[in-house]
Amino acid sequence: MRKIEYKESVRREQHRLDRATAKRIRAKIEAELTADDLVPEPLHGPYRGIYKLRVGDYRVLYTFSANAILVVHIVHRSEAYR
Repeated sequence: MRKIEYKESVRREQHRLDRATAKRIRAKIEAELTADDLVPEPLHGPYRGIYKLRVGDYRVLYTFSANAILVVHIVHRSEAYR
């Protein structure tokens, strides 16, 4: 089982979301990113090394560290790659 860490900016982003959406995103992160059969979906170009997880209209952008998964951004899909 992998450990999930969040950047401080991600915590602020979660507070901007309505409670139900934030709860749904958190549940999806915990379920998908800790699964043994995780198949990361990589980004390309200038975002190489970052992976995405789709949660409805939101994107969870994450990367791998030595012993954990670091969630670096939670953003609406219209703003995700700007």
